[in-house]
Order: sequence, then structure tokens, then C-alpha cells
Amino acid sequence: MPDLVSAPDLLLPVVRRGSGPIVESYFLKANAPDRREAIWLKHTFLLPRDDRPASASVWAIHFDGERNAYRAFKESWPLGSVTWQDDALCLRFGDCVLEKGHARGRLRDDSGSVAWDLRFTDESQPLVMLGRLLLRAPIPRIKFVSPMPDAAFSGRFTIDGEERSTGGWRGMLGHNWGSRHNELYAWTHCNLFDAEKDTVFEAGCTSLRFAGLETPLLTTATLRHRGRHYELTRSLTTRNRRSDLSYYRWFFSVAEPPVRIEGVVQCAKDEMVGLYYDNPDGRMTYCLNTKIARVKLSLFEEGCDDVVLTSGSAAFEIGTADPHHGVWMAV
Repeated sequence: MPDLVSAPDLLLPVVRRGSGPIVESYFLKANAPDRREAIWLKHTFLLPRDDRPASASVWAIHFDGERNAYRAFKESWPLGSVTWQDDALCLRFGDCVLEKGHARGRLRDDSGSVAWDLRFTDESQPLVMLGRLLLRAPIPRIKFVSPMPDAAFSGRFTIDGEERSTGGWRGMLGHNWGSRHNELYAWTHCNLFDAEKDTVFEAGCTSLRFAGLETPLLTTATLRHRGRHYELTRSLTTRNRRSDLSYYRWFFSVAEPPVRIEGVVQCAKDEMVGLYYDNPDGRMTYCLNTKIARVKLSLFEEGCDDVVLTSGSAAFEIGTADPHHGVWMAV
């Protein structure tokens, strides 16, 4: 396993052929700058704990909030039929390729297809919301980093025969891995705020399980705004941290004096797409996913004017073990 504490490249894969159990994903999202539209791509390895075969999957979702239209695709392969490199990001799953700065591929279902050929660049520093030491700790069970949190896109994708250019789109490339998805979590990311440039926000919350008991939601947040970097990630406790989470709305407040970040991210029920996230232990996590959520964010800092940021282009993802969440399950 690569040493992700000291390694300069957080894109390095953790999975090894025949090792496990592990679930590991690379996910790419891009948002249109002038309308509520986004594309999301995910490449996943699953090495189960039981006798299920190891596999690899590619997911693609197109979110069109202007037309209230959402398309979801997924294709899976046996692990032995896909390739990757241990020393660089270079995944090849069927017709789908993901490399640092480039993604191309095609998926089909009975009613249509999605194809993409995207280039993306990011000169900013990675975001490590848990702190690098926790990347090697036994908890939390899933680790997540954003090696390219502020990516600029070019290229094109085609959804059911309709082509889109991604010139001027903004987004990110993330990477997560672990022994299983947490039973309850939320995550949000936005780098396309109204009337603001060069602002990147990411936050997450999760509960942890100890001796069969669940902790309250533990929350971290990062914000890069007008040349300042705020990383409220030092503590996995509930002190000065609050999360109120429902299936379509998340209020959070994170404070590390002299700074407090507070916000709400929310969406309509029909703007979410449900995804089945298999775990190595065989239990299911239901992922409720949108890339066009609305977010209102407030930054309070001693000696500075308050800052309020808004967007209709935020990623918002909820993981739950509850099958009765009410969201349409797509793939």
C-alpha cells in the first residue's frame, strides 16, 4: 500500500490485485457555469470480504436541473479484465479510461448512451479533510481526499445523442477508499459560487461506530476564499461542531476560533439520484446524490467582515443504511 501520509501524489491507487477487502473510488464532477447542469463520473474497485467476485465499475450521471431530466448509467467488469497502474492514475475499465487530467469513455443502456472525452487541469493544492495522519488510522473506515479540488474543464460529452461542450465548466476530482462506506454520512463540494471566483468549499460529516454504538455526526470543513485557506479539520469531536441532516437538507456549523463556517445545502427530492453502493462486508449503502444542490455559506472571522456565499451548483451526497429514504434508485 502506498504511504499516503508522505506521498506527494494523493492520486495513487490503494487497491492491489487480490488484496482486500476494500472499496475504492475515483470520482469526477463538472458543473456548467451558466445553468444548473452537471456530469458526474465514478470509477470503483470492489474487493469483497465474502465469496463474491472482485469487480470494477464505472458510473455516469447527467444532472439537468433546467429540464428536470436525470440520466444514470453503470457498467461492471470482473477485476481481472481491467487494468491500472500502482505508481500513477491510469485506469482502464472497458472503453473507459481515467488518467490525471483526462477522462474518456462510453456507457450504454436499453434507452440510450453517454460518452465523454474530458480534459481537466488544476494548479491548486489537494484538500485533505481528515488530516494526513488519519489516512492511516483504523477510523474512519472510509478515507477521502480531493487531489484536484478546483479543476477547469474542456472537451465534450454526449448524452443520448445530444452533445455538450464543457469549456468553462468547473469541478473536481476526488478519491476515497476503505473497508466499507460509513453507515451515515454527508458530503458537499462547490467551486462555482455566484459572483465569486477562486473560491473552493468542501465539507463532510459522518458517524462512527464503536462497540456497536454510533457517535453523533462529526463534521469537518475547508474553505479557500480570496487567497485565504481555512481548514477546520483538526478535531473529530462534536465540540464547536454541529450537523443537522435530513435526506434533502444539511445544516452545518464548524468553529475553530477565531473562525466559524456555517451553512446549509439542500435540494428538491427529484433532483437526487439514488445509487446502490455495495460494501466489502455485503451490506448495502444507499447513496443519495446530486450535483446541482443549492448552498448558502457564511464565514465569520474575528476582525473581518462576514462573508456570505451562494450557489446552485453544489455537489451534495448522503449515504444511509435506510432503504426507506424515498429517493428514486437508478443504478
